[in-house]
Amino acid sequence: MKRKLLFFASVAALLMLLLTGCPNGPKSFTLTITTSPDTGLQITINFVNQQTPFSQKYAEGTNVNVQVTSPQDFQQWNDSNNNNPRDFTVNGNFSYTAQMNVQYKVDVSSNPVGAAVTGGGWYNKDTNATLTAPAMAGYIFDHWVINGVNAGNTNPMIVQVNEPKNVVAHYISAQFTLTVTTTPDTGLVIRIAGVQYNSPKTVSVSEGSVVQISVDTPQERDGSAFVVGNDTRYTFQQWNDASNTNPRNVTVNGNVTYTAQMNVQYKVDVSSNPVGAAVTGGGWYNKNANATLTAPAMAGYTFSHWVINGVNAGNTNPLIVQVNEPKNVVAQYNADVQYTLTVTTLPDIALDVRIDGTTYPSPKSMVV
Repeated sequence: MKRKLLFFASVAALLMLLLTGCPNGPKSFTLTITTSPDTGLQITINFVNQQTPFSQKYAEGTNVNVQVTSPQDFQQWNDSNNNNPRDFTVNGNFSYTAQMNVQYKVDVSSNPVGAAVTGGGWYNKDTNATLTAPAMAGYIFDHWVINGVNAGNTNPMIVQVNEPKNVVAHYISAQFTLTVTTTPDTGLVIRIAGVQYNSPKTVSVSEGSVVQISVDTPQERDGSAFVVGNDTRYTFQQWNDASNTNPRNVTVNGNVTYTAQMNVQYKVDVSSNPVGAAVTGGGWYNKNANATLTAPAMAGYTFSHWVINGVNAGNTNPLIVQVNEPKNVVAQYNADVQYTLTVTTLPDIALDVRIDGTTYPSPKSMVV
């Protein structure tokens, strides 16, 4: 029985030694190094790279060199000591926290590249950054994308830097419409950047582009079924902005329309039926001007009436007409009535007779 008690006492003593350590042997303590507000930062322990939080046992009295090497700005330790690096003497279980100033990086760029976006750099946590998307030739700022999310189109924009931010200023091509047309009529030949079109024509061009525009002058076209060939003539006068330069270069900074104001002339074509009379009054006339038409005398015929564009226009001669369209004018004549005058003698013939003072042998017939 005594042997059993002695055995159990020995085992208990051994366990106490294992649990408490040898009362007279070297002691060890735990040194813990961490960082705030974030962990996972770089430190060195006795010049060996480590990451926070870091804990390790050291023999009592051990001197440990600690340095915070993270890019974040070190401020002080939790015991208000601001030495970094710092030597710690381990005389107990200690925990030291390096209090860090946190800065986040704001990275700025543009899409497409080329704009010198401002506002990038390092910022203290929760401070504000002012982002500005500058003007870029040929493009218009459209919106911001911050960390992959559309952040609207306020420009400049103030953002709170509560995390690292990737900022992209998105631009769209500054396309504007350039329209060139003519008045009072369309369908005329115009040119935009040397390319021929019929008015009106609209093209898309980039902001700030310099484009040459022009209208062909003079130009003619067939506008009436009554007059053969070209019967309408257009001559350039000026553009709608009062410029009379043609061709001209224009700078496009917005949607714009240029209208060539044209002087219009109509052709008056004259003839007679039957042919032979030299009818006067034909030619080119400004729109709405008056033309004086005259049907001259024609041997064996009498003037009857005018036919203008297929319509009987009466027998006034001369006739004044307003040239409000191309006109085909025909002076209509009627042949004079013909009679036969016969002069003879009885009981004999071959005697001298006179008609209008001219002597003829009888019988003599004349058409009158």
